[in-house]
Amino acid sequence: MNMIVVTTVVLSLLALTLDYGLGVVEQLLRLHNGEEIERAKLTHAIWSVIA
Repeated sequence: MNMIVVTTVVLSLLALTLDYGLGVVEQLLRLHNGEEIERAKLTHAIWSVIA
């Protein structure tokens, strides 16, 4: 039973990570195309650290 719970949590975290990653890629493509975008606070913080 515990293995099912752990697997479910891990898969959920992987899905959230993939979703966030695809959102970042989408924003990068929009910036590359010259579009103005509103960044989420977390994304803005990450870009501030990277830059």
